[in-house]
Amino acid sequence: MGSVDATYVCTITSAVAVVEKTIGEGELVVDGGLLMVLDIPQERGLSYLDHKYLDGLDVCRFPLFNFLQPLTLDWMYLTYVIMLLGALGITLGCFYRLSCLLFLLPYWYVFFLDKTSWNNHSYLYGLIGFQLTLLNANRYWSIDGFLNPRKRNAHVPLWNYTLLRTQQWLLQSTADP
Repeated sequence: MGSVDATYVCTITSAVAVVEKTIGEGELVVDGGLLMVLDIPQERGLSYLDHKYLDGLDVCRFPLFNFLQPLTLDWMYLTYVIMLLGALGITLGCFYRLSCLLFLLPYWYVFFLDKTSWNNHSYLYGLIGFQLTLLNANRYWSIDGFLNPRKRNAHVPLWNYTLLRTQQWLLQSTADP
């Protein structure tokens, strides 16, 4: 858990690399959201939550966030389910902005709870989730676009793509060779 898994880093990098191709933003959201859904039980710890957050378990906290304490186990399960539903909503483009918030808030809470269980690319999902909240990524391949004709296949401004491409460039230029 504490070491960097090469397969995991490749998965994240390939998910973000989708931006470099000339594809629609809707495809990025579907692919990225699906990876977020798959990531929550495995890397984020939903599958072993009872072992990770036993009452009174002492963990290493992030500086400046050491005031955060894990909730009881039942509430932690609810937190993870909310995060999972948010990622699923991002994938489907259903209630898109709300889904982004449902993913982001629990994600950063869980992220700052335990410093030892994260690798150097874990912040990336949180950053991409935050960026997706700002973008108009629910225009293509989305339930929101299907239900609202004004959103369906509407123009997506260039700054949306530029923001994601810049994030990809920053990752590739500063990551380990």
